[in-house]
Amino acid sequence: MYTKAFHGISGLLSLALHNNNISFLERGLFSNLNQLTTLLLQDNQLSIISPGTFDELVSLTYIDLSKNQLKYESLPRAFLRRSTRLRHVYLDDNRLKMIGSCILASRSSHTASRTLSLLGNPINCDCSLRWLLRLRFNSLPFENYCYFTTHFTISLLILGCSSSYR
Repeated sequence: MYTKAFHGISGLLSLALHNNNISFLERGLFSNLNQLTTLLLQDNQLSIISPGTFDELVSLTYIDLSKNQLKYESLPRAFLRRSTRLRHVYLDDNRLKMIGSCILASRSSHTASRTLSLLGNPINCDCSLRWLLRLRFNSLPFENYCYFTTHFTISLLILGCSSSYR
């Protein structure tokens, strides 16, 4: 997708790019969309998210990256860190075998409930996911895991595990 595809439309609030066979998002693609609240990228062929791709999306509240080819290794650490208003993250039906404790961290002072959906991923349910339970019950000190802190709770954690360990 052309890097300057969205320049000149800075007031855009919602962007639907689902089902477009998009395989790569260049850094800077969304650099002019600081008012965007909803980004729909499901049903594409995304296999990697470049560091900084979503950094300018400071007003984002909803992102759907479901039904792509994303793996844990292809998601940069804290790739949504600047989206401090983010409340709904959908990563369903990708190839995620794990999810790191910093991947969705942000500098948020909001205590509003959030949704993180990981259905349909081959997640290995083991002790590496303890941070999700602690986060759900508001007891995870993110500063021990990340280079910044966050304060939020997850009201609904939708997690499909591939192993029998639960």
